[in-house]
Amino acid sequence: MDELNKEEIVDNINNEQAKTRKGHLILKKREGVYEESSKYCLFIGSNKRSLILKNFMYDIYSIYKPLTCYMPKAHSNLSNIIDKIDKLVDICVHNNCSFFFSSLKSL
Repeated sequence: MDELNKEEIVDNINNEQAKTRKGHLILKKREGVYEESSKYCLFIGSNKRSLILKNFMYDIYSIYKPLTCYMPKAHSNLSNIIDKIDKLVDICVHNNCSFFFSSLKSL
């Protein structure tokens, strides 16, 4: 998967260049009006979660075990969890963990 920051991913979606082939993250724009304040709020719509989300969940599970929706195996190289939450908490995940991710904003 290409290393793209959130701004580049959003720009690619807006320009209809989002990658949707097997092996790449499938991102869908939300229904409704596009607003600047919500440009980082993306649904991840694929059978396999993105590498970013998977690693994020590994890290989160190791710190906040009671809050997770499922139990991934522990990640061997934990990054700074607070920095990771600050960077990724504004990504909306369109699955059963949506409430979990939105509730991280209050941590």
